[in-house]
Amino acid sequence: MRFSLVMTIPIASACGRTELVSWADDAGAPDSGVDAGSPDAGARDAGLPDAGLPARVQVVNARLPSPRHEASVFSDGRYAWVLGGEVDAPNRLSTTEIVRYEPATDSVVLISRRLPTARHAAAVVWTGQVAYLFGGRGDQHAITTEILRFDPATGDVTRMNAVLPRSSYNQSAVWTGSKAIIAGGFTPFEYGTEVLEYDPVADRITQIATMPQPREGANLLWDGQRVWIVGGFTGAVMLDSLLALDPVTRDLTISTLRWPFTHWESSMVWNGRSAWFLGGGTLPQRFLTSIVRFDPASGAIVQLPLELPSTRIVRAATWVGDAGFVFGGGTGSASSPVITDEILRFEP
Repeated sequence: MRFSLVMTIPIASACGRTELVSWADDAGAPDSGVDAGSPDAGARDAGLPDAGLPARVQVVNARLPSPRHEASVFSDGRYAWVLGGEVDAPNRLSTTEIVRYEPATDSVVLISRRLPTARHAAAVVWTGQVAYLFGGRGDQHAITTEILRFDPATGDVTRMNAVLPRSSYNQSAVWTGSKAIIAGGFTPFEYGTEVLEYDPVADRITQIATMPQPREGANLLWDGQRVWIVGGFTGAVMLDSLLALDPVTRDLTISTLRWPFTHWESSMVWNGRSAWFLGGGTLPQRFLTSIVRFDPASGAIVQLPLELPSTRIVRAATWVGDAGFVFGGGTGSASSPVITDEILRFEP
């Protein structure tokens, strides 16, 4: 498989902050790393949207109010919303701040409303009208069972009557159009295997499946028919496997697809056709700069030759308009991590 020259181009800006990296494929889809004779080779190379078009990633000029890790991020279509986050890891402190980012103007606004208590690593879904946050870890690592509703139109934050079965954080969630699916996470001294369904109309949460292995720091994706559960950490090993859940029948199956490497804590953005997984972590104790594309319709999994401008381990990303955005997170190395206030923009 032949590719055109991969280029790293620094772009000067008024603040001297923007770095742009781009790549172009002049021979079709990027090499997936799968042997052409393998059973999955055809599926992984076929039907890739936007094949042959250049992709780029950059650090935008706007910054978060302060460095933060594992904020809860969603998009209402115009804005990205950044809720909470860990702001002082050595002292185990999180924030109650709610931040609004507008890509059109590259501007950040700290709104006056706050979360009721500080938290980070809470799973979040957007229903089209309001967002729901599930669990999370607060100051001094206090872990909660709370489910919160946030209305961006009014700024109101409401505690729901329903709660998670156990206090947990670093679980994953996705909206299916009528209900939220929440999977895995970490409870005190235990990694979760539960797959839960939250019905906001009834304000009721129900366990609908059990994963064959515990997973925290995984990514969830809804393709209109199935919920995909990708990667994660079992407490002992990181995973390269994918699970597929039918939320109607509640059947949970192990996919034959495999990721190019084991990973967790990747930032995932989804444009309705393909998902891109940016950065993350893998063993032995390594932060990643990789970008991997997953097309659920074809089963294509492709690692791009393009990489992030620096390592990034965080699940705090969303799609707005024609680009994906990653907010804050850990950078540097596993031995010397640094929390950043950067916002990354990814255009596939």
